Amino acid sequence: MPTRTSRISGALQGQFIGDALCLGSHWIYNLRERARLFPAGIEGFEPPAHDHYHKGRVPGDGTHYADAAQALLASVAERGGLDARDYGRRLVAVYGDPAFRGYLDKPTRILLEREREWRRAHPGEAYAFDDGAADEQTVTHCRLAPVVIAHAQDADLAARIEAAVRVCQNHDRAVAHALVYADLLRRALDGEALGAAVEAAVAAAPAPYAGEIAQRLDDAKAMIDLPAIHATGEVGRSCYLPNTFPAMLHVLLRHGDDPETALLESVRAGGDNASRTAVLGAWLGAFHGTDAWPATWWARLTAAPRLEPLIDQLAERFGGD
Repeated sequence: MPTRTSRISGALQGQFIGDALCLGSHWIYNLRERARLFPAGIEGFEPPAHDHYHKGRVPGDGTHYADAAQALLASVAERGGLDARDYGRRLVAVYGDPAFRGYLDKPTRILLEREREWRRAHPGEAYAFDDGAADEQTVTHCRLAPVVIAHAQDADLAARIEAAVRVCQNHDRAVAHALVYADLLRRALDGEALGAAVEAAVAAAPAPYAGEIAQRLDDAKAMIDLPAIHATGEVGRSCYLPNTFPAMLHVLLRHGDDPETALLESVRAGGDNASRTAVLGAWLGAFHGTDAWPATWWARLTAAPRLEPLIDQLAERFGGD
């Protein structure tokens, strides 16, 4: 049985590993074209093509999702929990830097625009970072593990999760799915059995989204005999939560006892594989601890030397072993 410290480290490692595995294969929806690009198949850590969204990055680097995830991890480690304004300022510092070379997704672009507009209209006043884009993609969910870890045993966990989401995604559906994500991660950190934890987290989904989130789980279970690449195709490979959530639950339930296979199958399922696989990495790392991940995977991450002290800091502070 993994210790809580190991579960915390495993969740954080898994979040970043899941993203990095998808670098070169991210956002490829035409799987025939992908097969031409990677004729040897998808094994993780593929290099991006010269005209890809993540061009200029190399195997071991993360996608743009990981840039934001590093900012949130550093903020939570330094502040001892979520400070939404500090987190927002760090996002602006990363993505608003003229030297930044990476993809700007819609929620991040709108965050930068609104922060600039606020500073022009309210010179000298601090921006609240609470009115992100009306967006329901899986953008915040794939970076959220540090907030859950820091507040898992706090009565205001749900409020902290909501505050973190609304920095970039001011949408009730994004918040509702994040609350289920967080409850499931919390249960994994507590050592609950995977199947029971999934059922309980989905059963606790907030209104008015409880019914549709329950349907996502029903769909995942109905497809349990399908390989991930086919199940994900049935519900859609896009970035949006109605597509990603059943796909993630399907892989979690189908391969929950084999984290390495789970992540590889999620990578191979195509489309927005990076957000899905980062979420799965956090969940599975929390269920299985650091032993979930091959040491070679973690060693390949370019950011590992920067991430390790931050992960160790959270594991030591919130592990309680």
